[in-house]
Order: sequence, then C-alpha cells, then structure tokens
Amino acid sequence: MLVVGMFFQAWMTHAITQYLCDVMEGPLITEFLRSPIRVFVLVKRDVLDDGWVSIDVGRKRGRVLGVIQAPPGKVYKFSPKISMRKYRDLMDLLSRGVLPGIMLLTLLQNFFQCFLGDISFAQRWGPPGVVSFNLTSGFIVYALVVGILTSRVKAAYGRYTDYRWGFGIPSPVAWAVQEFPSFWIPTAVLYRNRHTIFESEERFTGAFILSFFIGHYCNRTFAFPLLMNPSSKAVPVTTVVSAFFFTSFNGFLQAHYFMEVAKYSSFQLFVLHPSTLLGFVLFVVGLLWNIESDSILRSLRRPGEKGYKIPHGGLFQFISAPNYFSEIVEWWGFWILSEFSYPAFAFALFTSLFLGIRGYQHHQWYLEKFGSEYPRSRKAIIPLIL
Repeated sequence: MLVVGMFFQAWMTHAITQYLCDVMEGPLITEFLRSPIRVFVLVKRDVLDDGWVSIDVGRKRGRVLGVIQAPPGKVYKFSPKISMRKYRDLMDLLSRGVLPGIMLLTLLQNFFQCFLGDISFAQRWGPPGVVSFNLTSGFIVYALVVGILTSRVKAAYGRYTDYRWGFGIPSPVAWAVQEFPSFWIPTAVLYRNRHTIFESEERFTGAFILSFFIGHYCNRTFAFPLLMNPSSKAVPVTTVVSAFFFTSFNGFLQAHYFMEVAKYSSFQLFVLHPSTLLGFVLFVVGLLWNIESDSILRSLRRPGEKGYKIPHGGLFQFISAPNYFSEIVEWWGFWILSEFSYPAFAFALFTSLFLGIRGYQHHQWYLEKFGSEYPRSRKAIIPLIL
C-alpha cells in the first residue's frame, strides 16, 4: 500500500507543480481565497540559485499565504516585512497542511475527471507523447519494485490472506470494485470521444485496440465476481484500495495513449498486418485459457465447502498456475496487437512479474501442502520450462 501511494504521489508531482504555478497568480486562487493578490517582482540578480523564489499572496493586512516555484520569466518574493521566523513557520504550515491538501484536491479532481471520461487535464503536464512516455517509464520502475517486494512478501489475498492488512471485504464485492476503474475509465473516454472516433482511421484503430482492454476488464468486473465461489476468502481492504488505484492509473494510461498519442496507419492495413493477427490470436487464446482455468478452480469446491484441493484438467496438467500464465499470454498478445506500444509493454511486464512470482509461490505452496500427492511433472508457471 505504501509503495502504491508513493508511486501515485510521484505520478502527480509534475501536474501539481504546474497547477500551483498556473493558479497562484490567476483568478482561481483569487476565488479560492476570496481576496486580492499582491505580487512583489524581483530583479534578476535576486533569483535564488536553486530556482526557488517566493510569492506574497495575502489579504489587505499583508498576511502571507503561499510559496511556489516561479514559472520561467516570472519571479516573486515575500514582502520584506516578513521575518525569517514567520517564513519558517509558513513553510512548516504549508508542508503539513496546505500543499498536501492542494495535492489531494488536485488528485481527486483529476481522478473524477477520469471517471467522466475527460482526460484533458493531462495537457497541463506537457505534450501527450511526453506525458505518456514519462508515466509509462514510471510504471516500469513500479513494476520492478513490486516484483522485488512480492518475491519477499506475498500479496495478501487468496490463500495468503492476512487480515493484519485491514478488515475483509467479501470477495465478489472486492473484485468488482478493484477491477472496475480499468473497465469504466477507457469506456467513458470512448463514449466522450464517440463523435470523433470515426473522423480518422488512426483514431478508430486506437479505439479498436482499446476495446480489447475493455473487454478483458468487463469480464473481470462483472462475470468473474458473479461466478466466484461464495466461500472464497474476504479480501483485506488495503489490498482492494491498492488495486483500485492501480487499475485507475492503468485504465487512464492505456486510454490516454490509444486516444491521444498513438498514430496508426489505415484500419485496413492494420487489420491485415501479421503482428496484428498474431497479437489477436495470443490475446484471445490467453483469455479463453484464463476463463477455463478459473472455471476449473471454481469447480473444486461445492457450495459452502472450504479448503484446497489439487486441480486437474486443462493446462493444470502441465503447470500449477495456468490462470496466471494465460493472463500473461493475453497481455503480451495485447502488446503485439497494439503494434508494440510502450504502455502495453509496461502492463505486460508488470503482469509477468507480479503473476509470474505469485504463480511460482502457488507451486511451492502446493508442493508443501500435498507433498507426494502432488504431480511432480508439473511446472510452476510456464509449461515444460519453469
């Protein structure tokens, strides 16, 4: 949970800084404070070496209310009447309350804009291609960190549930809630842009690829929770919240790329390209394997029955975690289908690390629990290999 929080805080840093630089001198902050703003302009020689300068944002009494980093060509300072002690007190106040509050409000504003299908706020962060590249690069770093952490500490859900991470939420509800953003945000973006999708073939192609992402999460949000065994363990609330924010970010990232950044050739050429056909086959086969594996796992328990059994059938004849293997195949297929897009690669990498490690942990768990009863010919996550 802490890692997820740090990741999303880093994700928002650039946007929040730009937001502060934009509004501290404009009508938004005036409306917020309900008071006029007085700005003291510095000469060039007074700019601090670290690039930081001050702005006096106050009421008629000259009370200082904010400090920002000045945008290029605009520098500010406090009124000379403000003592250094008051300056330190102000910075302490800002660091403890005002700036975190503004960060939270900005995050919530952008979050709700995403759920309305409006991703235009990302324009404040820079050119769409640069924004997508930076966010995706951060995503890859996050994937590597999560891979390292989950190799040492098992993710607290399913057979590894640990309620020290918070009270439990019934599994069907938990899965529906935590998967919902990756279904809804891209869907809302497509709906909001429904009139422009057909204006160009490249935009239509991006929407077509994004629909595969939506289709997967439609299954995860609605069908999978409804079919879950009622005896499934409740999911700790922190796990649900972490997953909810992750799927929100990933839903935004994929929707932003395919609707604002991606440039494709004509739809006809795209459909007939060999990589498109290969990606489509891998995605569909992975999805079908995933559905089959989930069905086999559900059939192991009768209504009201608890405990674990050795699964048989399908890819379980070869590996211990075919449900994870199939989803890994699915997202690498999506990457190929998208003509090797950077955001799709980041998500496929994250899936491979997180589910691959968890699949290996499942394999070790089966061996320890069932001992000689468990088929020794089964591999952990990749048939005949690992």
